[in-house]
Amino acid sequence: MRAFFAIDLSDRHKNAIEEVTTLLQTKFKKKDVHWIKSANFHITLHFLGDIQADTAPLAAAVRQFIRHISPFTIQLGPLEWFPTPYLPRIISLHVEPLTLLTQLAQAIGQGILASGYPIEKRPFRGHITLGKLNTTLPHPSLPECSIALDPLPVKEIILFQSKPQALGSRYTLLESFVL
Repeated sequence: MRAFFAIDLSDRHKNAIEEVTTLLQTKFKKKDVHWIKSANFHITLHFLGDIQADTAPLAAAVRQFIRHISPFTIQLGPLEWFPTPYLPRIISLHVEPLTLLTQLAQAIGQGILASGYPIEKRPFRGHITLGKLNTTLPHPSLPECSIALDPLPVKEIILFQSKPQALGSRYTLLESFVL
């Protein structure tokens, strides 16, 4: 099964971000962007791809490596092109502080490696995907959009199963990890 570790967002945060994406949808041609459903807004910490159905060894290893990480708070926004403004593939929300998110992602990565799964080699860069570009936009600019989101407390991470479907993936909680 396909799985990933992520920070889930509260319903309040998802609803506030959905208001932003609703406004953004009016600024782009429908065929140019595949918009993410608000239920699927999250911050990916590690994508695993296919894993064994028995997640107990993976969960135990990750718990061991994140046990020293305390809850923290992150700030969401502003809008940004991801991975770069020069060759964007995603419209996203930036998240800060990256140092704390990176430490969490690295600890999860150590647990993943200890359980025998590979991890991505690309450096971690936290974001929330709002929409995926279906086309290349030459020198795109993001519309001005006011975003006022409350800080997000990070008290747990989630191991999600991802099931691709015609209208977007469906995520199912497999395991939660309290910080």
